[in-house]
Parts: sequence; C-alpha cells; structure tokens
Amino acid sequence: MKKVTILTLTVVVLFAFGARDLTAQASDMDLYVNLGVLTDDQFEFDPFIWSAGINIDIQLGRMLMFSPECDVIFEGFKFKKMWLSPGAILNVRYGLIFAGAGIIKWFNLVGNEVMVNSELSLKMNAGFKGQKYRLAAYIATPFDDFFGENMIMFGATLGFKF
Repeated sequence: MKKVTILTLTVVVLFAFGARDLTAQASDMDLYVNLGVLTDDQFEFDPFIWSAGINIDIQLGRMLMFSPECDVIFEGFKFKKMWLSPGAILNVRYGLIFAGAGIIKWFNLVGNEVMVNSELSLKMNAGFKGQKYRLAAYIATPFDDFFGENMIMFGATLGFKF
C-alpha cells in the first residue's frame, strides 16, 4: 500500500510541474455542498458515521485542480459526537475523472471521545466531476501510524454544485 501512495504522489507532482497556462483558468472555481459516509477498514458501518461539508475546486490549468474542503463529521443522528475535518487536496483531472492526494486533520467539536485519526492524515481520493455534481471516494490514514491496523478510514461523498 505504501508503494501505491508513493506512486500516486509522484504522479501528482509530475503533473504539477507539467501544467501549462496556469493563469488561463485560474478563475475557474466550483463550490460544492457535500454529503458523505465513512467507515473503518472493517466496513461494518457500526456506528454509522456520516459527513456534511463544502468543497471548492480551483482549476490550475487544464489538468490540475486544487480542492480545499471542510467537513463536519457526525456519529449517528443524535449529534452528541461531532468532528471538524478541514483539508486540502491537489488533484489531477482528465476530462470528467480526477484523482489526487492531500492532508486533513480532525478536530473534536462535541463529545468526550477522541477519534483515532486525530493527527494529520493523508487523504487520497478519486472521482467523477460532472456539470452539477461531484462523486468521490477516498481513503485516509494518519501519518504517525501510516496504514496501520484499524487506522484507515474509507469514505464516499456526493457533492452538488452551488
């Protein structure tokens, strides 16, 4: 899995250096409101963890996209446990498909329990960006226990252009 991570980051960096006409599309920005679901590496969805947030896609040339994001993560629907997860991802885009990597961090907003992924985490995503919606799947793991047991979060989000 570490080889896949290094390969993904290498591809993103190579495309970053190969991007031309960065100012031609620098003003192209899309704002999305997202809903998503998360699970750990056991895929049990117990407890049910879901997210709501915003995402801004900023085009940096034809193939590069910078995507700052901020999600609020909830456990269940009683709102007794909530986390804030800001982050930024650099994506390579080819047509309607994108993939990239970046960093996120979780902050405890409500509740006494500290989430396992409370340190800076690597987030890798891939997805589809249409005219009015954005569908993405991602994997996140903290840097201090890189792809360790019970330290991987999987998720998917559906975003609607605002």
